[in-house]
Amino acid sequence: MKSLSQNVKIILFYLLIAMSFCSSSLHAQSPAQDKINVRDALVKWRDAFNAGDGQHVCDLFSPDLIWATLYPAYKNNIKEKNFDTICEILQRTITDKRKQYHYSLHIKEIIVSNDLAVVRVVWTLQSISKLIKKLEITREHSLDIMKKQPDGKTWKMIRFVAYEVS
Repeated sequence: MKSLSQNVKIILFYLLIAMSFCSSSLHAQSPAQDKINVRDALVKWRDAFNAGDGQHVCDLFSPDLIWATLYPAYKNNIKEKNFDTICEILQRTITDKRKQYHYSLHIKEIIVSNDLAVVRVVWTLQSISKLIKKLEITREHSLDIMKKQPDGKTWKMIRFVAYEVS
């Protein structure tokens, strides 16, 4: 027969194992909920951009972001860019007094696997020149890779590639 201290040790051992499973699943979400959270992150970014919210326009992007845009005009000059570059561009864009910008978003697909999500999306940017009242519309197809953050709910973009379509 096992001694009381051995039984306590065994119980503690199983309790620790159970606790480790519970703590790791505290932040676990169902794939369906993860898709909702990814969608919400994209919508929240779009809304911040459209509102000219300089405080939150970079929130979607991870500090280790790497991105590239593939435009015919730049076909010989495709370079990877980072978080600082996109934030600088976004800040400059939303404070541009000569134009008014508005993004719309069409999510085509979200695939979630553990703490990563791949999103196929079409971003439509309308820009209106305030001086000559000219409307320009740009459509970009984008493949975005998002990573779940330690809180288990927030998603940030870690990679993306976008290309303009007519």
